[in-house]
Amino acid sequence: MDFFYARISSSSQNLGRQLVEARKLGITTEGEDLFIDEQSGTSFNRTGFIKLKEILKARNLDGSKGDVLYVHELDRFGRDYDEIKKNIVEIESYGVNIKFMDIPLIETTDEATNKLIRDQFIATLSYVAQKETEKRKERQRQGYNALSKNSEGKLIGKNGKVVGRPKKPLPKEFGGYYELMQKGDLKATEVMKILGVKKSRFYEMKKEYEDKINN
Repeated sequence: MDFFYARISSSSQNLGRQLVEARKLGITTEGEDLFIDEQSGTSFNRTGFIKLKEILKARNLDGSKGDVLYVHELDRFGRDYDEIKKNIVEIESYGVNIKFMDIPLIETTDEATNKLIRDQFIATLSYVAQKETEKRKERQRQGYNALSKNSEGKLIGKNGKVVGRPKKPLPKEFGGYYELMQKGDLKATEVMKILGVKKSRFYEMKKEYEDKINN
């Protein structure tokens, strides 16, 4: 049976190319022969990937079924050098043949030579994938450190604006709830439920409101 694993790191990326390749192979049913994750490649603790491995292992307990796992590109499989090697060995130990579609198929008359060439390609591409991730993180760290801060200690971008999500305004009705809490008619936990906010956000709003009425 043929399987396909696809991965993107975030919703801003597009699964299109990977799914097109899967359809060409006749693989179309997510959760059965198609497994998808939206998660970083540096971790292999991914829901879709774990489920895929469980299915491949269970199917091949009584001997190899001749299953084939297709992955469009090696860096879709993962971006950690050691974890890539570890998971390839584990899956292939089930009797599953993994085909990375970006690694050229080189066939010689000697099976050991074929495996050696393939392993060298995988090792090289795994190394490149990990280094790309490390460089990207380093650039992000350098960019973060280069940002200046305002008087409140918040990071300021090149455009002069505060970096990050804009602060949500206080709900108009918060003042009324605050007064009811002061009178003992409402508990803080009840206001949290009414507003649909977590404890940390509630106390941020409470402090903001108190600063507002005391200034």
